[in-house]
Amino acid sequence: MTVVLVNPNYQSNIEAIAQTTVGPPMGLAYLAGALRAADIPVRIVDANGLRLEDAETIARARWHDASLIGLTATTPTIDLCISLARGFRFSGYKGPIVLGGPHPSALPEQTLNTEPALTAVALGEAERTIVDLAQAIAAGRPLTEVAGLVVRDGDNLIRTPDRTDQPAVNDLAPPARDLLPLDAYLSPDGSSTMTVIASRGCPAPCSYCAVPRHFGRHLRRRDPDQIADEIADLVARYNTKWIDFIDDTFTWNRTWVLNLCEALRKRGLHKKIQWLCLTRVDRVDLELLQIMRAAGCRRIEMGIECASVDGLEALKKGIDEQQVIE
Repeated sequence: MTVVLVNPNYQSNIEAIAQTTVGPPMGLAYLAGALRAADIPVRIVDANGLRLEDAETIARARWHDASLIGLTATTPTIDLCISLARGFRFSGYKGPIVLGGPHPSALPEQTLNTEPALTAVALGEAERTIVDLAQAIAAGRPLTEVAGLVVRDGDNLIRTPDRTDQPAVNDLAPPARDLLPLDAYLSPDGSSTMTVIASRGCPAPCSYCAVPRHFGRHLRRRDPDQIADEIADLVARYNTKWIDFIDDTFTWNRTWVLNLCEALRKRGLHKKIQWLCLTRVDRVDLELLQIMRAAGCRRIEMGIECASVDGLEALKKGIDEQQVIE
């Protein structure tokens, strides 16, 4: 029983017009960590990081003799995942192909009706779902017994019960970074970089964003000491120089940010790493920014989205032009 998780190659399509650096698929790394904690063999094929063509991606995944193939898709990458699913079927793979991520979670029935090569959609956060899936397949049990899925059953689509057993963020198994091509991930200045997820969910009401639907509106933050210990391990293990916090609203809770900065400084990490985060213009102040810089922060990506009042109101950003200027 081996699970193979696949990240499609989308960077080759956008590198001429968008970001020039590539980050690790942390969602897959967390799924792999959960599988590993359950003693289920798992591999990751990051076709995006390695810039693999579909044929090579399929060949690498098939080489591991997968009993379950998992793909992850956003709306811009859904067609790439469908192409891979078809390719796996064309190659002779007859096992389950399960698709997760924001796009299929939002539109599971539409996604499955679009592509018969797909077996099921995993809804939302799937650390428990992927483990239950793998165990059901190994035991020969029907996938309809696994919570958190929309499953193809002949000509029907069956939505199984919602999951009620999601682990707390502090209890998640560590992401299996060692299964990723770590040399492929570089910061904008070319140094070794690692991605860290310090929280899940976002309370903001932005009309365009899938995060509340996928992770919920309740912001669940990890313990600052746990995060600092994770970063210290990355520095010791991989000589990491740059950390990307990819939380959607890193500074939503000011006290939590202050505690994290203190945890980083207490371990001397502010002298060893630099880091970036994502946040909103209405969730920072000068004193907080100064403390963050002293703890190693060197870059903040602000979600402004639009420069017009009408646009900001339509997007339900909850900010105004003056806050952006300040």
